[in-house]
Amino acid sequence: MCAEACPPGALSFDTEHGWTPVGSWNQAGHQEWFEDSRKCRTYWHEKAGTNCGICFSVCPFSKMGKSFVHRLIQMQIATVPAADDLTRNLDDAFGYGVQKDPETWWQLDLPEMGIDTHKGQ
Repeated sequence: MCAEACPPGALSFDTEHGWTPVGSWNQAGHQEWFEDSRKCRTYWHEKAGTNCGICFSVCPFSKMGKSFVHRLIQMQIATVPAADDLTRNLDDAFGYGVQKDPETWWQLDLPEMGIDTHKGQ
């Protein structure tokens, strides 16, 4: 889900973690899904103008403390890879993997710095 949502394609679609780092910033000598930080940071700078965070918002493991069900799903993801497709489809069905339109947020009329100066008048 994270790799699918990453606009610059900085995350791996590999089904197994590997030994080969993407760049010198990745720590060699262990297996993991190495990210391409250059692609990520370039996207931040050129497109987003700030940090992106889309991968974090769609990640099933970022739903910490939301409910007991999420803990069960995290255990299932870690121990039963055969059910990953089902879990991913359920995540989408419940709307967790859907990214909200950032333009909608910018159009909100929110109080500056979270302080509503008109409240109570």
